[in-house]
Amino acid sequence: MPKETVEESRRASGIIAAYAANRDQGIGNYVTHDSILLGQELCLEEGTAQAEESLFAPQVEAIIQALLAAAGKAADSPVTLANRQFLHVLSALSTGKAPTDAGPVKDEVDKILAGQGMSASGILPETIDYTQFHVRGYYTRSPELSRYFQTVRYAGTVLFAVKESAATGIDAKQADLLTEQAMQLAGWIAAAPKTKLAYDDYVHKTGLLFGVPDDLILSDLSSVRAMKGTAAQRAALLTAARKMGRQPQVLSGLIDIGKLENGVTASDALTGWRLFPQRRSPDGAAFQQLIFANVREYQGSKEPRSMDIINGQKVKAFPLALELPALLGNTAALTALDASDERNFQGYPAAFAKAQKLMAASSESSSWLPVMRQLLTVKAANPEDSQQLLTTGMAYWTRNRHRSLLYAKQSYTPVAKGMALPMPRKVAYLEPSTGVYKALLGQVQALSPALKPETAKALRAILEKCIVISTKETSNAALAPEEMAFLNDIDAQFLKIAGREDAPVVVDVHTNPSSQQVLEEAVGYVQIVDFKLPKSETPLRGARLTHAEFRQPMNDRMTDEEWQIRARAAK
Repeated sequence: MPKETVEESRRASGIIAAYAANRDQGIGNYVTHDSILLGQELCLEEGTAQAEESLFAPQVEAIIQALLAAAGKAADSPVTLANRQFLHVLSALSTGKAPTDAGPVKDEVDKILAGQGMSASGILPETIDYTQFHVRGYYTRSPELSRYFQTVRYAGTVLFAVKESAATGIDAKQADLLTEQAMQLAGWIAAAPKTKLAYDDYVHKTGLLFGVPDDLILSDLSSVRAMKGTAAQRAALLTAARKMGRQPQVLSGLIDIGKLENGVTASDALTGWRLFPQRRSPDGAAFQQLIFANVREYQGSKEPRSMDIINGQKVKAFPLALELPALLGNTAALTALDASDERNFQGYPAAFAKAQKLMAASSESSSWLPVMRQLLTVKAANPEDSQQLLTTGMAYWTRNRHRSLLYAKQSYTPVAKGMALPMPRKVAYLEPSTGVYKALLGQVQALSPALKPETAKALRAILEKCIVISTKETSNAALAPEEMAFLNDIDAQFLKIAGREDAPVVVDVHTNPSSQQVLEEAVGYVQIVDFKLPKSETPLRGARLTHAEFRQPMNDRMTDEEWQIRARAAK
């Protein structure tokens, strides 16, 4: 493959802007697989935001108001009173109308809106990380999206646990109350056909986009409704969760594993139901395996980036994005991890092997994983190209996590421009990565039921053309003029679908309560690359994704706007 050259000083705000500049300057497009990956993610993210504003948010609001009405008609009891408080909090978040009366509901809403610290909930017997309700990602774009974010995040954080444990601070009496709350809420949903239809539709469509729930589901609660005694129901739900794989693989919550009782696992203690379920992701499950307590004391003399101090011990408190390609067998990633001694922790080999099995067992074509697998099979001509593939892969995964921020469970460590006419362009080149484009097409086909028909159709058309062009280039066949024209207009096609340009983004993917830090993954300003075909004097230009990883105080979970300011200052 012809060699590309890079000028470190030349960067653009995003992929679309970089290729738009080519059009303005009459420079042919070198269409990197980075640009196809980013273009699709941008379109999927915009499609998700549109679905949230037009469909999901109204559905969630209708479900909450229907449940609140049912709670108002129900006879007073400790369970009903607790559910009324929970639903009033959700109603205040979804409508933006904060409670005016002083009391536990207003206090809870105020803590959620402040988005600071970890503390005991005033309406539920559990400790909550309120920092996760800080609005970020594309949800800062409008008040409606911001309200939707906080509503769904809160409803997906509150765990109606079925198992008592000192590790979570929930005793048997509190577990009874939480389970009775869940059973009552589930009963109200099931008793109202319109509400049940909206609830099932919401869970199904968000599931198509972001994966299966990582907790008990509504039908599990229905299956034990006829049983007498809450304790018996709790025991049956725990047994069913163990048997049916409905225990969390991602420990998205605060837990002190030092207080686990004999025979009780962290997954047991965090088994339960959530009103709007968070989703299991292969990366989240893998990350959970690769941190304390599955991985323990550091055994070397360096300062690995993933290390932190817990209970006075140097342990692996953070996962790393680089571990994802390593889990897929990428030798360059493994070498890079070993260079900074990131795998020299007690228990790491066994944890790594288990994480690999979890990744291998994931077969969801709608996720980032099949695309990453294909990307890592691209043959690199030299170490620089190999490193760029890793950067591209991690940046693509970061964009995916940015899109799924609200739904994917986060692992926790236990404790108008100038109008100059463009010059004509007759030459362009697509980076040949047929397997990657086929995997992206498979992703679109899997997500089609949850996308607007015109969005899915337009993305399929782009990817099908990319597959044809990539295949022709691989066999050294000449491209037709209309194929060159397609490549030189690809940024405009993505812009038409997405309706906006891309920009640097950041997403927090892991929380370490002990050091009160989060792991941030970021996509920065794109890197401009020059490219020249053999026997051609026509210069082409393309863009590569960039990636950054860093820690941030959990009270200051970073927004895209804050990251863009930091990244701009570093240019």
